[in-house]
Amino acid sequence: MKSIYFSAAVFTAALAMAGGANAATTFATQIDAGRAGVAGAGFEATSPVFNTSRDDAGNALGARDVVSDTDGGFYSLGRGNADDSLNTGVAVFGFGTSFGLEATVFEVTFGCSGATGGSGSCGNFAEFATVYAFNGPYTPFDNTFTVADLLGLGFSEVGTIGNGDANSASGATISIAGPFTFLAIADASNQGADGFDIDAVSVNAVPLPASILFLLGGIGGLGFMRMRRTA
Repeated sequence: MKSIYFSAAVFTAALAMAGGANAATTFATQIDAGRAGVAGAGFEATSPVFNTSRDDAGNALGARDVVSDTDGGFYSLGRGNADDSLNTGVAVFGFGTSFGLEATVFEVTFGCSGATGGSGSCGNFAEFATVYAFNGPYTPFDNTFTVADLLGLGFSEVGTIGNGDANSASGATISIAGPFTFLAIADASNQGADGFDIDAVSVNAVPLPASILFLLGGIGGLGFMRMRRTA
C-alpha cells in the first residue's frame, strides 16, 4: 500500500511540474503582415526591430516596449474596414510553439483617455481588433492578404478587443481554447488612418515538455506493476 501512496505522490509532483511549465509567457517571434508595401515572400520579420516606423512589422514582435506614451516601436495594421486597397489591416503571428488558454495583445494609443469597460476602447479615439486562431502549419503569403484569405485556410474567430484595454500595462487578454499554432489580428476600427497599433502579442500556455510526458508514463507503469505484485 505504501508503494501505491508513494507513486501517487510522485505523480502529483510531476503534474505540478507540468503545470509550472504551462505558466510561461511566450511572445510572438514571427509576423506575416497583410499591408501593401510591407508584405513579401516569407515572414516579414522573425525578431524585434524597435524603431519609430509604424510600418515596420518587426516592431510588433518581442516583449512590450512602449510605456507611458514613449515610442519604443509598434506596428500599425492599417485600416481593415476602410475603402482603401492599400490597407488590408491584418497580420499573422507565430510563436515557435503551440499554445492554448489565452493570448494578450499590447496596443499603443498615445494620449488614450476615457477608456470604457464596456467596449474596452479609448473614449477619445476608439480602435478595435478582431483576433483569429489557427492550429496547423502556415505558409506566409508572398503578397497582401485579407481576413477572407485566412478564413479559407481554417482560421477561426475568437473575439474582439479594444485599444483602451490593450493600451494598458496588462494588455487585453482573450480566451482561446487550444491548442493553436498561429494568431491573426485584424483591424476592426471605424476611424484613424493606420488602424490598430500593435506593440506586442503573447500567449500563456505552452505544451507539456516531452520529458514530463515520459515521466508521467513511467510513473504510471511502475505503479501498475507494484499493484500487481501486491495482489
